[in-house]
Amino acid sequence: CEVVMEPGICACCETCARQEGDACGPLTERCGNGFSCQPSPFSENAVKDMFQGKGMCLPAK
Repeated sequence: CEVVMEPGICACCETCARQEGDACGPLTERCGNGFSCQPSPFSENAVKDMFQGKGMCLPAK
């Protein structure tokens, strides 16, 4: 897996990056290289979903 630092205050431990289509948000591991956490194309309330960790790792624009 692509190794990234875990989210949160410490950010001192390594974890695997999220991959394309994985759920993401401000408190989850970051998306892998070439991807960014974006609102789901099916979301009715993108801001709320993002903060609840219901975004999706999609190809970076």
